[in-house]
Amino acid sequence: FFFNDTATTEIYTRSIVGSVRCVQETDSVKFEQVIDCGGGYIKLLGEKYSASNFGGDTHFFIMFGPDICGPENNIRLVLDYNGKGQQWKKVHAAPNDKLTHIYTFVLYPNAFYAVYLDAQILDNGTVSEDWDMGIPKTMPDPADKKPGDWEDYMYIDDPDDVKPADWDDQTMIPDTSIQKPADWDDKIEGFWETPMIKNPNYKGVWTRKKILNKKYKGIWKAARIPNPKYKEELPQEYTIGGVGIDVWQVKPGTIFDNIMITDSIDDALAQAETIIERQVETEREKKSKEEGKPIEKPKPREVEVKP
Repeated sequence: FFFNDTATTEIYTRSIVGSVRCVQETDSVKFEQVIDCGGGYIKLLGEKYSASNFGGDTHFFIMFGPDICGPENNIRLVLDYNGKGQQWKKVHAAPNDKLTHIYTFVLYPNAFYAVYLDAQILDNGTVSEDWDMGIPKTMPDPADKKPGDWEDYMYIDDPDDVKPADWDDQTMIPDTSIQKPADWDDKIEGFWETPMIKNPNYKGVWTRKKILNKKYKGIWKAARIPNPKYKEELPQEYTIGGVGIDVWQVKPGTIFDNIMITDSIDDALAQAETIIERQVETEREKKSKEEGKPIEKPKPREVEVKP
């Protein structure tokens, strides 16, 4: 659990929706292992949080971070609405490549928002349209269907990655030091089975490396049309008093770093660029040498930001 210093607290114990300021949260997350199922989130808490009692059920105003489980690897963004967490309707894949990635969320006073991944705009919109807060202004077009050739997985198995011939994935092996007793009678004592022991050469379950899917088009979503039941409702105000980290996973090794809460998008993106230059590029070069091929970078999305 992390809490900012007094100077920062003085700024952010103010309402951040409906005021003249915007709130901007940036942090970096690195999964040093291949995540099978797990997530790591930053939570912005209210003024009356209890650090000693912080946990998964602690009330929060904003939750943001990667959520990876099998083929479903998404960026989760949850906002509080009348005491209940509402999920972001849009779906974007979270990277799962053992590299550090920088997640940035900006919420403006007019309830416009923007999401950045590695200092590149990922998506934006309005709170009223992209969260279930009252009746949404637009709705998915029921006549719009996903194309049959649409590729919505950012990472796929590397078809060129082959399991090494000496890879041992047997957890238990027969104990060759124990032989069947000479006086053993199968009819009386049953069929003899050699005792099993842990395999000292066990390397774990082998899986193919993941590579960037060149045909990736993003997560498909239906076109939106005006909602005839729409009724405009002003978003509620958030007063932030603390920052919490919520990690759910079955493997250790997740690194949170570079947490920044500010009202300057320029400062936040500048920090993200610095992290990429000093840390991420070094990790990328190291991984490229280990795998013997260049690591492709995701292409930036062309998204217009209009707060």
